[in-house]
Amino acid sequence: MLASTYKGLKVAIVENEFGDVNIDSALLPKDISIKELSSGCACCTMRVDLILGLEELISMNRFDRIVIEPTGVAKLSDMLSVLNSDNLNHIAQKGFVITVVNPVFHSKYSGVLGDYYKNQIEHTDIVYITRIDKTSNEVLSNVVADIKLINNVDIVKHLPPNLLNLNETVNHDISDEN
Repeated sequence: MLASTYKGLKVAIVENEFGDVNIDSALLPKDISIKELSSGCACCTMRVDLILGLEELISMNRFDRIVIEPTGVAKLSDMLSVLNSDNLNHIAQKGFVITVVNPVFHSKYSGVLGDYYKNQIEHTDIVYITRIDKTSNEVLSNVVADIKLINNVDIVKHLPPNLLNLNETVNHDISDEN
């Protein structure tokens, strides 16, 4: 998905790897650079590491886009606070914040992850609901209703995972909205 979305662009990913094994990097094309943060949570215990990692990538001056993938347990409001900090706001511009929701696990994650899960929906710009082929219309309607109660955000759904294309979203100029 990233390769097709950012075709022709030089992309770096800052990944907060929460597990012992970095599975995601094995799935990514070789032309996408990865800056791995693996000693804690990027939104709280590793705020300085996140800032330093982003500053390092930006100083290389060779990337058109930097994507931050903070894992499913990051507190998005804290991540946004880091991105809006004095350290970064003068050298980088925040693009869209996209939260991906799997409707099959929505109810479980709402309970188990609680405020972390709600926080991601609350502070996102767009929600992509994936794996709609694995759930009923009733469950999908309930998930959309739950999301709308938290954040009346744009929701993109009804896309099989293999057809999800973020080109229009990520290449949208946020300055057009001001």
